[in-house]
Amino acid sequence: MDYRTLSYPAKLDRLLEYHQTSTRLAQTLGVSRMSVVNWRDDDARIKEENRLKIDIAYCRAFSLAEVSATEVIALQKRLADIDFGYFSLVEEHLVQEVVRQVSFGSLEVENSSVAQATFDRTVQGAELMADLDRRAWLEIHNQHALNQKLIHDALAGQVGTLTPANIRHWHYALMQGIRTDAGEYSRSRRLIPGTDLVLTDARDIPEEMEYWCRCYQRVASLFDIARAHAHFELIHPFGNGNGRFGRLLMAAQCLTIGLIPPLINKANKALYYVVLEYAQKTGNENPLALFLGDAILALHGKLHPRRTKRPATNGTPGH
Repeated sequence: MDYRTLSYPAKLDRLLEYHQTSTRLAQTLGVSRMSVVNWRDDDARIKEENRLKIDIAYCRAFSLAEVSATEVIALQKRLADIDFGYFSLVEEHLVQEVVRQVSFGSLEVENSSVAQATFDRTVQGAELMADLDRRAWLEIHNQHALNQKLIHDALAGQVGTLTPANIRHWHYALMQGIRTDAGEYSRSRRLIPGTDLVLTDARDIPEEMEYWCRCYQRVASLFDIARAHAHFELIHPFGNGNGRFGRLLMAAQCLTIGLIPPLINKANKALYYVVLEYAQKTGNENPLALFLGDAILALHGKLHPRRTKRPATNGTPGH
């Protein structure tokens, strides 16, 4: 069953069965045992940050059943049978809708408090609004503007060569005015909160990014895109904005192989975090590749309703 359709008390009940004691579950979630007890009685008490912790714990426990390459290939064939020709520069209104959906979704992954209405007002008007500080305004504006540029360039076949210089240039566009080190590789140790992942040593970032660009200059499948994304996020080359930037690159890569971008947002971010981390820790990108295919179908479904439901498969992420 899709974790998003379950109530939080139901998720907690299943997690309690999985961890066997409320103490172990509390330790997993990083909360007190009484919090778990209270949440099962009244989920209105669960704060947003703790809902995400529960979703991530649930996905780790129940959404990583073995996903075979055959399942990913079957989904790729399904995607290949869809005519994505409707998504072109000729249909500018659709392009703008995709830019809006993908940009807002990526920001929502980083900051679930950002409101769709605030985002829309920011990108529709060029002026700073009274209810936004300059940093928040720039985060929305830069994200939308760079997504728009890369998606338009990809559709026109003009993204350009994947080089460290271009990567730094695009990151500068994303983070200009937000950080003084925009477009510069980090020189410090980076951490991803909530994980024990070991990121590339700052001294090795330039060489590792050269290697990354050579490896993923050409992508041909969901497997390639998943592998490239997991690798990029493990390098974590910049001081900030790595997640948003990595998802921008994925959007462009999907367009270069005839797909539309995946829709990654607040609704599916728990599963996204889990399958990404799984790929980084195990080297098995199948769950992440399947997730990306489903996220592409999700966006296609918003653009073309009633055409996209994929039959449920035992063991697929989200079930």
